Amino acid sequence: MSDDAIAITGALAAQRADAALAGGPTEIELTNCLPARLSVSLANGRLLIPPLGHARIDTAVVDRDGLEVARRAGAIEIRDIEPPPGGRAGAWTTLLCTAGATIAFFALLARSTGEDLVYLTAGGVAAVAVTLVGIATKPTLRAHAVKSLRTALTELPAPLREAFMFALATVIMLALPGAILYFGSDVPQLLDQLHAGDAAVHHDAALALIGIGVQFLCIVGASALPVLLYFVFDRERMLTLRQRVTRHIFRLDASVRTRGEIDAKYGQWLDEAFGRRRSEARFLPGTRWPILIATTVLTLGWAIALLDTKPTTAVDHGSLTALITPTPAAPTFAFLGAYYFALNSVLRGFVRGDLRPKTYAQVATRIVGSVVLAFTLERMVTGLGGDPTSASLLTFAFIAGVVPETVLIRLQELSRVIARSQSGKREIDHASRTYETEPLTRLQGIDIYDRARLLDEGVTNVEGLAHHDLIELLLKTRIPATQLLDWVDQAILFIHCANTSDPVADGGKNAPSVLAQLRDYGIRTATELRRAYDEAENQNAFLTIVRTPSGRPPIIKVVLDAIKEEEWMDALVHWRNQPARPRTVKVPEAYA
Repeated sequence: MSDDAIAITGALAAQRADAALAGGPTEIELTNCLPARLSVSLANGRLLIPPLGHARIDTAVVDRDGLEVARRAGAIEIRDIEPPPGGRAGAWTTLLCTAGATIAFFALLARSTGEDLVYLTAGGVAAVAVTLVGIATKPTLRAHAVKSLRTALTELPAPLREAFMFALATVIMLALPGAILYFGSDVPQLLDQLHAGDAAVHHDAALALIGIGVQFLCIVGASALPVLLYFVFDRERMLTLRQRVTRHIFRLDASVRTRGEIDAKYGQWLDEAFGRRRSEARFLPGTRWPILIATTVLTLGWAIALLDTKPTTAVDHGSLTALITPTPAAPTFAFLGAYYFALNSVLRGFVRGDLRPKTYAQVATRIVGSVVLAFTLERMVTGLGGDPTSASLLTFAFIAGVVPETVLIRLQELSRVIARSQSGKREIDHASRTYETEPLTRLQGIDIYDRARLLDEGVTNVEGLAHHDLIELLLKTRIPATQLLDWVDQAILFIHCANTSDPVADGGKNAPSVLAQLRDYGIRTATELRRAYDEAENQNAFLTIVRTPSGRPPIIKVVLDAIKEEEWMDALVHWRNQPARPRTVKVPEAYA
């Protein structure tokens, strides 16, 4: 170490000691409130703080007055780090040793006199009294104990609520199939037969009980898997999520320049979504009842699916798989399809970090809706003289559980084929329009699971995504921001360029839409179209890449004028124009 470094280190140590003797803080915590890096001037160099980052520094190496100017401008926050109270560790050690000695004294009295209960109880009470008196009379211990108790009381309710919901879900998963199998399979009579003297009756009863036990385990296991994924889900801290969304808002909203402006504009939304700014909790606010509803529906579904089995015959022939073979009925297979979809949807949320209680509300409603649709299909096939247990119907019912909208479209097509007159076909088209002509899956990168997740937030079609509150989607979903913005960008171009006519009514014989022609040139989003036009060497030639009927203005020009007025276009352009590396702001030079 050089002489200059030794001199600086010694001076800093001396200044820190002087600050400690004066009772002031020896350290401060600086919080960067800008989307840029802060380069803070220090006595021995510069300190680089990343956007929205934190750093602790010695008060002796920084110009506090210069930092105050930056603080008033909203660039940084300054928090004094109070030195740990002197002697607090020693005070706790002395207090605990005194309490331990009190207990040991009363334990010796109990051993010597034989009055174990009396003296041990007195020793415990005396130890607690000594501890409380010590905390009350020592200010440093009193402040530490009160702070620890307050922290425990504020963070305890969320884990307790999760534990309570887990206990209720466990009771439902165990009690429902247990009661159905116990009374439906006449378990009391089987238990009586098990203790009968007849060997054949004893054998049959044992086989039946084994089969019922296997069914019970399968029902509980299949019902518990989607629910357990929620309770073993490793959640990020609310503070981490809040900072991530704050960074995204900086990139989206050009009108905010500091975190204080974000708190003023979006602070209420952020508090409702993630709690207080410095909250270290991991549990999102909101109700947990959808989890219990989904647990009930899943358990009942599996119990009904496996109810029509013959445990004695299956076990007797050594075929345990027969015990878990579902009933060959359309509603059962629709439930299996909905369960397949639900399992993949929950797993997607688990992997992405976006597993919320409302996901289970969507699971429950999809299962019930799919079973109702399957009942309708089964009655329709039976009315037409078909076999309600045919493989084609069961497969169709399973697909109805996975993608019910597709099944509704196929039913409409079938109804139009059956209808003989054109007026009848038009009436069927008008009456059965229960599907979206512009589903979210028409956008690149969105599958049925992403569509279901956006549906949870009230986004039902492409137009709804283009005009939904983008900040709200960032707050309420864990879809990566870049991917979500790309979908919104696609949606804006889609609603202005895609062919929105009915794909069923016209038989799919439309000419290529403007969107399809743009995609042939690699233009997928509204911002890509705008940038391609602005950077084109010959803009007049660029306007001809999409065929325009003679006598009309260029379609591309009309589309550009239309998307310019879209609400989120400026935000998307601001996001795209952000540099790859944030700029650097020098403090206090930039605010001098």
